[in-house]
Amino acid sequence: MKLKQISDNSFDVVVSNLMLMDVPDFQSVFKSAYRVLVPGGIFVYVIMHPCFQSPFSYALEDGSRNVSSYSSQHWKSKGSGTLRSTLGAYHRPISQYINKLLDIGFSIIHMDEPLTIGANSSLPSLYGVVAKKS
Repeated sequence: MKLKQISDNSFDVVVSNLMLMDVPDFQSVFKSAYRVLVPGGIFVYVIMHPCFQSPFSYALEDGSRNVSSYSSQHWKSKGSGTLRSTLGAYHRPISQYINKLLDIGFSIIHMDEPLTIGANSSLPSLYGVVAKKS
């Protein structure tokens, strides 16, 4: 079965939810979103917060986190039977996501780092961006 490519300039909104850290080439996702959006279209993405949800971070008893490093790499969690222990993830600093988004031609409308509701933490677990196709 041959897949039909989505036409350029055919969507008002594109959403990427919690998947960019799972693909090796996140820039292709940004480029594809830009291609299929109409001029002025909106791109929204949410990722696990790379400062606090990373291979270099672990929770402390008081709800804070210890962060020992902040570098790019593919990683797998210790243990077994989880998504991160099986497939791993790509850890990237926020600046990589933002700079590539801007390089492609998006302008940033809004960024947020929401706290997890009900979590015993004052640190955000997510990072989200709303961007507009120029």
